Amino acid sequence: ESLRTVLMTDLKRAYESLEGHSLVLCKGDILITDDGRGISTLIGLVHDGKSFDGFSAADTIVGKAAAMLFVKLGVTSVHAVVMSASAMRLFEYNSVIFEYDTITDLIVNRKGDGPCPMEAAVSDTFDVEQGICLLTRQIDSMR
Repeated sequence: ESLRTVLMTDLKRAYESLEGHSLVLCKGDILITDDGRGISTLIGLVHDGKSFDGFSAADTIVGKAAAMLFVKLGVTSVHAVVMSASAMRLFEYNSVIFEYDTITDLIVNRKGDGPCPMEAAVSDTFDVEQGICLLTRQIDSMR
């Protein structure tokens, strides 16, 4: 099997397992689900130094902030129910395979009255390391 075929199988399995969860990571027989809100789970995995090299992911909402975290974690393919155009560009730049059900220009905050603060924090950079520093600072300021 080609690498792309394996990735697409993992990606399909991750997406099919998404119902009832906010995040699914899949590689071969390994399937990890999470029900956390926003990017909290992903940033926790990054801060814990975890690696998901070669994993596929399915997520409900992927903006540029989440995309940066997926890249940092080594995820190679992502299916999002909703993906922002800036996440799509970041994935293209970092050679991450991606699919989406709906594309949007803006990921909104939980109140629905403005941009997501995590998206705003990384709006001026496509540098993953810098983005993670900005996200960490944003989370700390909101606590």
